[in-house]
Amino acid sequence: MLDQTTKSRASRHARRTENFASAQPTEDARTCSTSTPAGKDEQIEATEADKALISPRIDQITREDGDWRFHCELVSEGFQKRIFERLDKRSEVTEAKVELMHMEIEGSQKYMKALEKRLDAAEQCNEELKKRTEEAENRANDMMSGMHRLWGL
Repeated sequence: MLDQTTKSRASRHARRTENFASAQPTEDARTCSTSTPAGKDEQIEATEADKALISPRIDQITREDGDWRFHCELVSEGFQKRIFERLDKRSEVTEAKVELMHMEIEGSQKYMKALEKRLDAAEQCNEELKKRTEEAENRANDMMSGMHRLWGL
């Protein structure tokens, strides 16, 4: 069983190496196609920015070696660079979003403090109104009792 696993790993590795070694350039030199064991062509697309970054190095390597594997590796480097640039932009955007969230939280906290102050002021007004209402009721009761005494009721 172990021997069979080792053989299958070795055969997979050999197929990958063959596919990589058989990579051929396409007409526009922006992509590199490799044939898979199933016979499909897989394209690695390069953008204009990748092409500008890679082209001088491709020409140099092609003149020196004529080995198109390096072409694929360079396209891969271009993709890696683009991915890292995108990740940097995403992290900048994420940082900006986090900063905005902190500002919103601070704003919310300030708003909550202002609301708490208003609530405290409203509660104080309510207490003052209760006191005044009690005083008014007491005066009204005193007046009623005075009138009752006056009329002899």
